[in-house]
Amino acid sequence: MKHLALFFVFFISFQSWPHITSATERVYYVDVTGCDCNTGTADSPFLTIQYAADMMMPGDRCVVGGGEYFESVVPGNSGTEMAPISFVAARDEKVIISGTMPVTGWIRHGGNIWKAPMDWSLGKNNQVFYNGIMLNEARWPNKPLETDIMTPSGAKITSADPGGVFCDDFPASFAETDSWDGTVIWVMANSKWTSWSRPVDGYQVAGKKILFEIPDISNGRMNPAVSRESYLGDHGDEFYLVNNFAFLDYPGEWYYNEQEQMLYIIPPEGSDPNYHVVTAKRRMTAFDLEEKAFIHISGFDIHASSINMENARYCMVRDIRARYISHSRGGETSYSLGEKTGVYVSGTGNTIRDSEIAFSVEHGIRLGGTRNSVINCHIHSINYFGCYGTPVSVTGYQNMVSHCTIHDAGRDGIQTSGQAHLIKHNQVFNVGLIAHDLGMIYTVGNDGGGTEIHHNVFHDNLSQGLQLGLYLDNFTSNYICHHNVVWGVNGDPLRFNKPSEYNVMAHNTAFGDMNNWGRWKTDGMFGDLVINNLLTGIITPHPEYQLSHNLTGVSLDIVSPESAASGQRPGIDQGIYMPGITGIYSGEAPDIGAFESGLPPWKAGHDFDNPPTAVYRLSDTPLRNRIYNACFELSSFIEASDRLIGWERTDAGKAEIIRGSGGISENPATRDTYIFNGVKLSGNSTDGILQKVSGLEPNTTYILAGWLKTGDAGAITIGVRNHGGAEKSESVTGTNWEQPVLEFTTGEGYSQATVFIKKTGRGTAFADNIGLVPAFILPGNNR
Repeated sequence: MKHLALFFVFFISFQSWPHITSATERVYYVDVTGCDCNTGTADSPFLTIQYAADMMMPGDRCVVGGGEYFESVVPGNSGTEMAPISFVAARDEKVIISGTMPVTGWIRHGGNIWKAPMDWSLGKNNQVFYNGIMLNEARWPNKPLETDIMTPSGAKITSADPGGVFCDDFPASFAETDSWDGTVIWVMANSKWTSWSRPVDGYQVAGKKILFEIPDISNGRMNPAVSRESYLGDHGDEFYLVNNFAFLDYPGEWYYNEQEQMLYIIPPEGSDPNYHVVTAKRRMTAFDLEEKAFIHISGFDIHASSINMENARYCMVRDIRARYISHSRGGETSYSLGEKTGVYVSGTGNTIRDSEIAFSVEHGIRLGGTRNSVINCHIHSINYFGCYGTPVSVTGYQNMVSHCTIHDAGRDGIQTSGQAHLIKHNQVFNVGLIAHDLGMIYTVGNDGGGTEIHHNVFHDNLSQGLQLGLYLDNFTSNYICHHNVVWGVNGDPLRFNKPSEYNVMAHNTAFGDMNNWGRWKTDGMFGDLVINNLLTGIITPHPEYQLSHNLTGVSLDIVSPESAASGQRPGIDQGIYMPGITGIYSGEAPDIGAFESGLPPWKAGHDFDNPPTAVYRLSDTPLRNRIYNACFELSSFIEASDRLIGWERTDAGKAEIIRGSGGISENPATRDTYIFNGVKLSGNSTDGILQKVSGLEPNTTYILAGWLKTGDAGAITIGVRNHGGAEKSESVTGTNWEQPVLEFTTGEGYSQATVFIKKTGRGTAFADNIGLVPAFILPGNNR
């Protein structure tokens, strides 16, 4: 069966705008002084972008003049590869596409409160601005307008039970008879992995208690009503209340009455709002490219709205400045808000580059689909809700995040799932501003499928809890992490948590330790490779991974690339060459760490003045797991007529992908998949799968391993043949997961092998996490 090539390469050039002039091309002009009754020429422009978008055909271009446009643009047609449809801001003019509308007709309600009619509402997504500054929805406790958006400014929870939370600081003015309809509570509690929110049911004066149903999130790890044995003293749990007219008592606050269709505000400086610009959010998107192809957007400022690129194809967004892209007060949330936030990208071949993305309640960019990319962007002030949002969330298949500067995040800087991604030359810092126990780049329970994380700078995890850098949490497999620099954490700059398989950590420079943590008897680290790393701290060994040519306990006082690449540091010429990873080196041997002395230091982060070229190409290294779709997860990220991607059915032909209960909080020994997807063999006779593996080296010893268990079948076997030697196999007969490991050597002229898995006899059997790696990754080679 043919499958998508793992090393698909695509190229984005920063030097040329991909616009092909055709004989039939038309240019439409839009200006705030125009009229949709005009002809759309430079001398007779349209008033709205949408009017032009409705009639534009492949090859057409819309030039938008300076000013503010209150609309959501939905192109009526797609472009083509040779004739894209383009929307561009006029040269040297500031063009704002706003998701808001002005609110006018203000009258004094009483005291310092003003009101004006507003006949639209986005409910929990309402958002109000005063002279372009985001106001706070009426809340308790108050939050001064000048407070950083990433600071929740909550009150302290005194205690809690399943019916709500107690707070000694609640004012005497709170009464049981007050209306609490629509009020929402935001909570950050206990382990503080994430915030969550719930509707408030009422208030109990006795004990000063807000009444609501506390969710049992992750066995109570975010629940203020559940105590922890390790906890002594004050948790520091915090909360705030929002969306109640009774809370409207502070400059810079607003409240919207849905029944009256009336907006109430207290102006920030106490002046008459009729002499200022007050706007409220009315639209979620500035450009909606869903299901469109070959649409190019360039040069716009986007305010209080986002860009939807769901299921788009080969669209380009370039040189935009998007701020306040998503907002929500929450309500029924747990780990996430449960709604689409940020710039949403799926489909294939789409690019966002050379742009600023800032101020979002949850995600900045949600990058899914296949072969999409984010290049040379400045992404900041993201996830001010403190949930599992992130500046860049990467999922899908073969996506790329390159040369971006990412900072000021409520939780992680980058989150990754999916497979075969490339995350390179990014600078990530100042994360963990709200949540606890997180990484500057984070993944959990994921088969990376060869995802590569290289030449990034991660620094300053500011979480009040456990601070980690490059963080591969439990059940993470098939990641290659090299040439990264990490500092400014109180935990580990580099971390593999167990179980962990077929991951490579190489040529990194880290200020601190590298440890691992797990919880089950199956906490193996088979096939993990830790080589050529330079650390100021220690590396905790594990019997199943290989340590080689690492230098620990060194003194590194300066973290600038120039000094780190100089000849005045430890590890010069003391490394070992790692094919496909080490790259060019200048001395007798490679240096240990992320920089090579004698060569110019590599750079990370965005550069709008000198936009980089970005190429998607995973390292052609023999150290990666040679099994394609090794954990049977790929069908979760790409469309396929047969979910058994990369594998062929044999014998009874009944093999199928199954999805287990998954998760890291449940012992995998009780599951029929090791983590998430696995393969089930069944039927009344022999049933199996095989994969033909190419790209091996002749006369080379390899290791084949996999997790196997039976249901009610007699046995399940893993083996290898057609490699130039005798067939080899090993079997499992028990109902508990076991990992047989077998060694084989390719013959003269053989660069391939056939890996097979089969169950014998009547009944079911299961397999997961298959690996084929060079033999020197065997346990026992540690040094």
